[in-house]
Amino acid sequence: MSNSSVLRAADLRVLFRLANECRELGDDPVVWRVHCMREAARIVGAGVATFSEEVPLLHDVVMDGQVAWGIENYDERSFDSLMKAWVEHGPDYTPILAPAMARILRGDGTALTRSELVSDPEWYRSPYYRDHHSQIGVDAIMCSYAKIPAPSKMHSLLVLVRSRGERNFSERQKGIIRELHLAVTPWIGSALARFVDPAPVELPTRPRQVLKCLLQGEQDKQLARRLGISKHTVNQYVKQVFGHFGVRSRPELLARWVRRGWGTRFAWDKESEGNCDWPKVYR
Repeated sequence: MSNSSVLRAADLRVLFRLANECRELGDDPVVWRVHCMREAARIVGAGVATFSEEVPLLHDVVMDGQVAWGIENYDERSFDSLMKAWVEHGPDYTPILAPAMARILRGDGTALTRSELVSDPEWYRSPYYRDHHSQIGVDAIMCSYAKIPAPSKMHSLLVLVRSRGERNFSERQKGIIRELHLAVTPWIGSALARFVDPAPVELPTRPRQVLKCLLQGEQDKQLARRLGISKHTVNQYVKQVFGHFGVRSRPELLARWVRRGWGTRFAWDKESEGNCDWPKVYR
């Protein structure tokens, strides 16, 4: 890609399609983010991505949740060590945090690269880079922040990272991520589930299958026959589903989906999507 920040018509078509694909998967806060990260990483050539919701403060963040994609291709144990160090030492341990927070708080926080936030000497000499970031095998970073609509006070943070030795992200790639993030963020909390929303992927396999059947309008007898279980067992799973989503009846459960504009492309259903490996979620 060229260094020009001007996006092409083809870029915008791709971003429009991706934003709407995320919306189709919006009933699960993990699934839609994984799809968004995977496709964004493919478009701009990143190897690792994280997606989180947080309140940015000058020297701290309050995080509702974070999901990571791509770490299985690197040193996963080093990534876990990095997350533990974040908790142990606090966010200030990361050299880019304070300058990033300052930019965000004054409204200048979308699609920034590491080199725009901290100098090379400060970055490469930091204990954070030496002990954690470099151990994973990655280096170049792009951070994109966007404000989640009121009444939430949270920001959405999308981070893309490249392998060590690869070049920095270009201006056009920054523009692509900026436009994608600004396209999906207004839907967070409505068509796109937030981390505070209960996730279907957090249900065990059988209750998740029951959830799918309930959303498709099946009654207990049909459901028991389809899954090969007794009506009593169906009843137990239905109670588990209701408890997970904080509802008391099928109409309440269905209304939850209807109000948010969620469809029936249940990407969280492993059988229908052939996806049995869920990424790590940090809360």
